[in-house]
Amino acid sequence: MRLRKFQILFIDGVPIDYGEITSINGSSYGSEPIRHLTGWIGEPLNPIPINNDFYIGHNAKIILAPIPEPSTLLLFGLCAVVLKRKFNSR
Repeated sequence: MRLRKFQILFIDGVPIDYGEITSINGSSYGSEPIRHLTGWIGEPLNPIPINNDFYIGHNAKIILAPIPEPSTLLLFGLCAVVLKRKFNSR
C-alpha cells in the first residue's frame, strides 16, 4: 500500500493550502518584511520539516497549485481515449 504525500504549510503563522502569495508593500526587496515559511511535506510516516525565511518584492508572486501524480494523469488520459472512441463509433 502506497501512502499519499501530504503538506502542511504556514506563512507567518497562517496556514496555507493552495493559492497565491504576493508582496506585502509592493516595493523592493530591501523594504519588504522577512516572511517565514514553516511546515512539513512528504510521506505521512516520514515528514520533512520546512523552516525558511524569504522575501517577495516588487510584483513577484509565489503560486501554490496542486500537481496530480503521474498515475492520475495517465488514468485521465486513458478515460479520454476510451470516451473518444466510444462517441466516434456511433
